[in-house]
Amino acid sequence: MPSRESHAVGLYVQEEKAIHDIVQKAAAKKCDPIIKAFVDCSKANGLMVVFNCRKQNEAMQQCMHEETTEEKYEAVRVQRQAEMRASKEAEIAAKKAAEEAEKKKKSSW
Repeated sequence: MPSRESHAVGLYVQEEKAIHDIVQKAAAKKCDPIIKAFVDCSKANGLMVVFNCRKQNEAMQQCMHEETTEEKYEAVRVQRQAEMRASKEAEIAAKKAAEEAEKKKKSSW
């Protein structure tokens, strides 16, 4: 049976992966026209892509770099933590309401 610590680490790694995926997806969406320019160039140039598409590749790399800063990751972490906190609070409120309803049901007997 995994220890509590290893379970927490597993959740942390899983959450960081989810955050990474969110940031990367947002960056790809924002850089989409630049990425498309590189893709089009690479399709047109085949094996010569390394030489003929340098400018498009550099532009794509620069855009992705600008859109995947640590600040962007931290903003997503904060947002995810707030969402998780709100979800947990709603879960606790629902459980409390169910317990109160059960108490009222029992007291009415």
